[in-house]
Parts: sequence; C-alpha cells; structure tokens
Amino acid sequence: MMGFSKRSLGYMLAGCLGLATASPLYGNLETMEPSSQKLEKRSTDVFEQVIDTSDPTGLFGSARHPLTPAGVSENNGMPIETNKFYDNLLVGSRTSFLYADPYRYWWQSSNTHSGICISHTDENQRVFDWGSAVPSFYFNPIGLCSLGFGASGLTEAITPEVDEVDQMSARVNFNWGSSSMRISLVEGLAFSTAEYSNAVPEIFTSTFFMNNIQSVSGSSATQKYKVTLSDGHIWLIYVFGNHLTLNANGNQVLVGSNSFTGYIQIAKIPSGDSEAESIYDKYAGAYVTGISVSGNVDGDTGYYTFNLKTSGHSSNVPLHFLLPHQIDSLSSGASTTGISLVSLVSGYATAVAGNSITFADTVPKDIHFLPWSPQGKKVGYSTDALNEIRAVATQEMNGDMDAESDLDSMYYSGKVLGKYAMLCLTINDILNDKEMSNTCVKKLESAFARFVDNKQINPLVYDSTWKGVISKAGLSGYAMADFGNTYYNDHHFHYGYFVLTAAVIAHIDPDWINAGNNKKFVNSLIRDVSNPTSQDPHFPVQRMFDFYHGHSWAAGLFESNDGKDEESTSEDYNFFYGMKLWGEVTGDDAMVDRANIILSILKRSLNKYIYYSKGNVQPESMQPNYVAGITFMNKITHVTYFGTNPEFVQGIHMLPVTPISAYIREQSFIRNEWDNMLVHDLGAAIPSWRSLLYADYAIVDPWTSYSYFSTPAFQPSWLDVGASRAWYLAFSAGLDGRNAVYYPKNTDDSNPSSEPAPSSSPSVSYGTTTTSKVYATTSVTNSATPSNTASGSSTSIPPVSMSSFVPVPTSTPTSGPKTCNNAVYDPSAYVCDGNFLCPIVNGVPYANCNGACYNPKQYGCYNNNLGPNVSPPDLAVSPVHTEAGKSNTATKTSSSSSSSPSPKPTTGMRKCGNTMYDASAIVCYDNDVLCPIVDGNVFEDCNGSCYDPSKYSCDNGSVSHKNVSKPPTASSTHATSSATHASKPSTAAIAQCGQTWYNSNSYICYGNLLCPIIGGKKLQACGSACYDPDSYSCLGGKLVSK
Repeated sequence: MMGFSKRSLGYMLAGCLGLATASPLYGNLETMEPSSQKLEKRSTDVFEQVIDTSDPTGLFGSARHPLTPAGVSENNGMPIETNKFYDNLLVGSRTSFLYADPYRYWWQSSNTHSGICISHTDENQRVFDWGSAVPSFYFNPIGLCSLGFGASGLTEAITPEVDEVDQMSARVNFNWGSSSMRISLVEGLAFSTAEYSNAVPEIFTSTFFMNNIQSVSGSSATQKYKVTLSDGHIWLIYVFGNHLTLNANGNQVLVGSNSFTGYIQIAKIPSGDSEAESIYDKYAGAYVTGISVSGNVDGDTGYYTFNLKTSGHSSNVPLHFLLPHQIDSLSSGASTTGISLVSLVSGYATAVAGNSITFADTVPKDIHFLPWSPQGKKVGYSTDALNEIRAVATQEMNGDMDAESDLDSMYYSGKVLGKYAMLCLTINDILNDKEMSNTCVKKLESAFARFVDNKQINPLVYDSTWKGVISKAGLSGYAMADFGNTYYNDHHFHYGYFVLTAAVIAHIDPDWINAGNNKKFVNSLIRDVSNPTSQDPHFPVQRMFDFYHGHSWAAGLFESNDGKDEESTSEDYNFFYGMKLWGEVTGDDAMVDRANIILSILKRSLNKYIYYSKGNVQPESMQPNYVAGITFMNKITHVTYFGTNPEFVQGIHMLPVTPISAYIREQSFIRNEWDNMLVHDLGAAIPSWRSLLYADYAIVDPWTSYSYFSTPAFQPSWLDVGASRAWYLAFSAGLDGRNAVYYPKNTDDSNPSSEPAPSSSPSVSYGTTTTSKVYATTSVTNSATPSNTASGSSTSIPPVSMSSFVPVPTSTPTSGPKTCNNAVYDPSAYVCDGNFLCPIVNGVPYANCNGACYNPKQYGCYNNNLGPNVSPPDLAVSPVHTEAGKSNTATKTSSSSSSSPSPKPTTGMRKCGNTMYDASAIVCYDNDVLCPIVDGNVFEDCNGSCYDPSKYSCDNGSVSHKNVSKPPTASSTHATSSATHASKPSTAAIAQCGQTWYNSNSYICYGNLLCPIIGGKKLQACGSACYDPDSYSCLGGKLVSK
C-alpha cells in the first residue's frame, strides 16, 4: 500500500483457501499420527521454539471484538485463525466459498440438498477479460456443485459447527439427533472425505445431472462407484465402513441403503487421464485431517516439512496434492504420481504419496542490513557517492520524525518510521558518522516510544475474542478504518515497518532492546503475525503466512466469494525480512531461521505465481501484465485497491526497497518489466511512484538509478512518505560500486564496519553528481524527465542520462499509439524506420541500419553496415607526429617537452588504426594508441600507457610523477606470464588492455585479459581465468589445484 485511498469494503471482501484438520471420530476408524521420520542433518525444530509467552494485555489492555466467530464455541481455549481459507464459514452468511486447492467447498443450505458441496473446474472453464488486448483478469466459475456430502435428516435448519481450527485446517461438523457428519478440510486434499456416524448418507449434485452411475471393483473399499456427470467429468466415490449401498433417487442424488458408520471419499478423475483411477484405487482408504509444519536450517539450506495427520487405513500412505513451487523444492518423504489437477490460480497441482514431506531451498543467510548484490559483487562507495549521500542525509535529518509519525494509521506511521530507520542505517553503516548516527537514532527512538507506550492517536488493544493485537480505530465504527486493521487486514504490512525499524534501532543502539517494554512490544507484533507454535496460547499459529501457497493472505475477517487476497507482496516479505533482522539483533537464532525459511519460500512462490518471471505458471495471455496485481484465491486481477495506473499496479509489489528486494525479485524479471512496460510509462507516472520504480531498477542497473536520484533537479516531493532519498542513493551507489574507496562490512550483529568511511572533501560540491571515472560514456548528464506536478502544471525537469540508452518518453506524447509492422508503439518514444522500431534518445530519433538502431549524429549506414559519420574537415583530428608516425615514438616518449600537442576533443565516430572510437571521449595518437578524456582532461600517450599530463610526465618511455625523481627501471619485475607491458611504472597510469582502460597499479594485462593485483600479488593468466600461483598451476590452459 502507498499514500492513496483506502480499500472499499465491498472490494475488500475476500475468502481464503486453507486446510482443515480433523481428529478421528469413531472407535472403528484408525488414526495415524504423523510419521516419526527425522529430518536428515537437522536438529531442533525452529517452528516449536516460542518467541514469548507473556500476556500481551499488560502492554495493550484487552477488548472483545465486535465480530464473533460463527459456529465456533471455545476452540478448546485456543486462538482462532483469521486469515485462512475457511473464514467464510465463520463470518457473514457462512455460505461463501472455501478455497482449498485444488478443490473448493461451501456449505449449501437448501430445502432440497443441504451439506458440503465439492467443486473443481478445468483450465478451459476460466473466465477472462477478453474485452482488452491483454486480459486484466481471470477467474474460475463459482457455484458449480459437482458433488456434495449430505444425509437424510440433514436439513437447512442444521447449521455447521467448526472445531479443530488450525493454521492449515478446520473441521466442519453437522449434528442432528443421534446422527452426525464431519468433514476435515485441508489444503491439497486428494480425497474429500466425510465421516458419518449413525447416519444415512446422501451424495448429491445441485448443478449437474448424474448421467451414468457404475458400481465397480478394484479397490479396498467396501463399495466403489464411478459417476459421470452431465458436464462429462468423471468422479469416484469410495465407501469404507459397515455395509452400505448407494442407490439413485432421480438423477441428482444417491441415497444410502441404511444407517451407516464409516467414511466416504470422493475424488475427480482429470479429463482424459486413463491412469488416475488405478492410482486413486491404490491410495483410497487413508485421508489427511491436518498438517503441521516443522523445519530447520542446515548451512545455507532451509528445510521445512509437512507432517500429515491422517485417519483411515493405517496400511495406506496418504495421497496429497502439491503446488508447482513445492514440487520444484521437494526434497524427500514423498513419491510423485501421474495425477494432476489444475489449481485455482497456481498452475497444476500434482498428487504425491507420503506422510512426512520435506522441502529444501537455499536461504538468504548472507543478507543483513546493507545492500546485497545478486551477482555477488562487493558493495562499495566512491568518495563522490559518499559525499552525495552525506549531503542528502544531512537534509533529511532535519525532518521531524516525531510529528511526521504521529498519525491515525498504524500503516502510515510505520512507513514514516521505516523511512527514518533506513536514513539512520545509511548514516551509521555507510557514512559511518557516529555523531550524526547517534542524533538520528535518538530521534527515531523518541518517535518509536509513542507506540511502545501505546499513546498513538488510535492505540492498539489485545482482542480477547480472536486473540490478536488490533487497532482500536475500527472497534466502534467503520470496519475498514486503517485499512481494516481492526478486522485483521494487512497486519504483516503494517507491523512489518515497525519490526524493521526496531531492528535498525537495536543494530545501532543495542542497549535499546532491553530498555522498558521495547522488546516485548516488538515481539508482540511478531507473535501476532507469525507466532510459530501453539505453545504460545495468546496468538494463533502463523496468522498471515500460508505454507501451502507459499505467501501470506492480507484479507482478514470479511466475507468474499473470491477468497482471501494479497496485494502488496513486497510488504509481505518486508515483514519477514524485518523479523529476520530482529532475530539477529536479539540473538533469537530460531527466529532468524524461521524468517530465512519463509523468505526462501516467498522467493520461489512469488516468482512462480505473482511475478511473471521465467517459468511462471500464469496463462500466456496474461504475461504482458508482468505481475498479477491482486491475487485472490479464485481470481487474478491486474489492478490495485486504489487505482489502475501502471506505476501503482507494478509498484505495489516493490515497496519498500530494501536489501531483501534483490533476493526476492529476479534480475531478468525486473529487466523485462522495465524494458517492455515501465520505461514507456515513466513520463506520465506520479513522481513518488516513478521514484519507486527507479529504486527497484537499481537491482539490475544501479548506475541509472543512482543518476536519477543524484540529479540536482531532484525534488523531495518525488518521494513516497516512506522513502528516504539518502537510502535510495546508498542502495544504488553501493550496488554499482564504481570507483569505490570504501566497502562497509555487512554483518548480522549490531557492530557496523570498523573501517571509517572517507570523510567528505571540502572541495566537493554537494550540489553536483559528477563522479571521476574512466568510463567517459557513462557520465551523468541530466536525463530522466520527471515532471513536477505539485502545482497542477507540468514543469520540465532536465532528465538524467542513461548509458544504456533506455528511451524515456515525454510526459505529454505528441500523438496516440501507432503501428509499426503490426507492433503498437508510442511515437513519443520510438520511430518506425523500415518496419523496424528504434528509440528516441534524449530527443534524437535513432535510425535503422540492417536491424541495428544508431545515432545518426555519430554514425552512418554504408552498404547496410555501420561506419563513422565523417565530420567536416575543420573538425578532423589533427594527426600527431605526422612526419615520423610510429618511427617517431622514441622521440615522442624521450621527454614530455618534446611531444607534439595533444589532439583536441571533437565529435563523431573516428578511426584509429582499425578501431572505431568516439572522438568526444577518446583521442588517438599515431593512428595507433587510444587514450581517454577524463573530466575534460585529455590523457597523453607514453609508450602505450595513457597518463594525466597535469600530474605526470613521460620520461624515457616511463610515466613518473612530476614532483618525484625518475623511477628505476623495472626489468626485474617482469611477470612469468607474458604481459602486454613487460615493465610497469612505479606510479599509477591508465592504460588500455584490448578495448578496456585500466589502472596499472591495480591490474596487469595479459593479451586482452585483465587480472587484478591483490595485496601486491599479481594474479596470473590461464586461458580466460586469473589465478593465484601459490594455490594453482596452469596446465594446458586449465587450472589445477596444487
């Protein structure tokens, strides 16, 4: 969520998919406890380690909730889950749908057939928004009761009772007279199973007709039936218990021949699957009544296990459906079958057989407080970047943290605190300014104290009905106050900002943790959202996170025909990132492990179902949307609750941008989303959301992101209320790392880097963003066109140049979309040249040359090949030493005073020998040597090395500092491998290796291969690799360990 209107109550209503657990009902049913199989290489179960068991009423007081759970009495005194699939049975009419993939269920209260309906629809039954070129939504048809469990005497007057409520299960009970019917609903059920006691069962359909009913053999069941419905789908019915025959009574109901005690199972045969029936026959008889989760972390691998509680035949292994992300990470404890049914919005579910099913994934153990590079690059900062960050941080420090966070919304207050937390973290860990950091964190602690003391505008209170920490805002009035926090909407979104802020405070000031009620307050928020165990009686287990689907559900106690939903996936993983850091600073290793496991699950599931990354399962027609938008249990819709702007729909899955963002959001996905969608919408995007897009883009192109945030034209109004510009600069600059002189230490404890950051140079102007570099083509030059819309009029802002030449559309396109070779394009951002689209870059329309787009001011197209754009004669580069050419090299390099003047920079593409070069950034000596132009200084040639003539001179072919004596010859320092330059000057020089410029004090060139000099040791070349000769040998171009 971001700074926009609250969700409407009608749109908010959602119904969640979930699991139901059931204990055995009758003495003749055999209960099977979860397998005792131990987790290999794992020890303590981190999901059984309590966070705290203190009574939260001491902090928050208590109150009864306005809404009481229908059909639930006391639940054995245990907390009642609020964000699960079965909630539709506890609130509202109680007849809305219960989405337990791959099946959905609901209570049908009817004067014809009452009971629990079962439904499953195929992929070809989905309803799409075909009114758009790219569908914005699809949903599965609802209300199609394929088969249902009922019984004689079970009428509409008999209401269901719900018990055995757990994080992934609930049991539905019907009782009348001496008869009863009980059904355990669990996510992933292969068999829907009803347990009957002294009842006459009825199996009905209220939507279709039973065209064919066969009594068949082939299983261990007392009776088996195969039913073909009028829609062509085939369902299997298994009867276990005392003798019972099911007889047709018309074409919509099968009635039992007698009173029955036992259980009946129902399963659907996938369309066209000839093998499924025999597989169902093999596993029929056992059924799942609940699931618990255990797990641990071993090294870099996180393990979690579904421990299935089962009833029925103990000799049979239960059959259960797993979703694609679970199949991909399946480690042990289950064998896959050939049965697959399409789930609601998560691809095809696969049936597996097993009692204790373990999954494994790599966890983000090395991600802590500082930026993290998905390529494994070391995060570092140049002096210029540090100065820019310091200047912005100093300005942001002037903010009134206390007043800005004094809001009537836990969500917005949390965002403000989160903004300042990232500012304090930047000052402390990146600038390493302890004085400023201390000032920052003390101000933040003061603002945070209001919430620990529970003195905010709408205080929190402990809800003794559902058992959770809620806002008082909606207790006596509008249920959607503060986005429905009182009714358990979005708790992980809201409280995640507080947990992250607390972790940063404790990281900087460890003494704060145990002062007053700080630790209790933060732990209470974590327990509310992600309590790991029923040993804590004050909160339900894992209120928000759904271990079956692999992500959380945001919707709370509201009835919804499409089930629960999740809008902001990034605020989902932000909570668990904050929980991980809080565990690190407080020394709670089990909490850290749990958070790491959940983050690894989120990475896999979000990229499989909600981000349209490579390998995602969403329909091909939806792929151009790049994200799902809002994911309901039964629907995907490419919108947000506050608008349909592209920056809203895509950006709601980005904020807040933190180090964990680079772990969850895959680089290829970000690149595709940017190149194919976002870059075309930047000009029209609301500035605060545009800035969010650029912050996220730092994960793949940090320099472009840094250039945007460091432009002198940047305005504070371009930031969201929860965003710090200093943090965005630190995030992007650190990931870019060019010209780095400082590498902060990323740590999991409360001790930041012990190395001081370079102090600001007084000669550096904070108002500029120029960075000294050899990469002349990537200098910052005003390019990204944000528009200041604060006054209602559009003010043109000089944009920030992007070295990748990403087209930036203007904020007011000159005309509507056009077509080029059947492709629709924005004419303000592209031109159509010969049925080929080329971008408009910085106002210059690029041209097409045999499929390549080029700048016609720099290149020409000759016989379908790119070549130099020949400049007028007066702009030609003056040749150096034209009389002697290369033979005059000795004369040239004998003394700097005898050299001819350096060639002057010009424009256009030129030729030096056989190499094309940009004459505005590089100069050519003797038609042979290329040297760069750095910050306006033309570097000169000295025996093949380039040097800055303002600092160095060229004497007898060697570069020396102008203020020191000549260096001795270095013939004795030749490398064992044949380097390009046999001798190296003792002072740094910029030289060329192939097409790359390098610092000769940091690298050595072997042919066209650069190898670093580490700690004074020159790494050697072997094939295309660099190696340490103390550790390896090179044989035949391949490395061999010594």
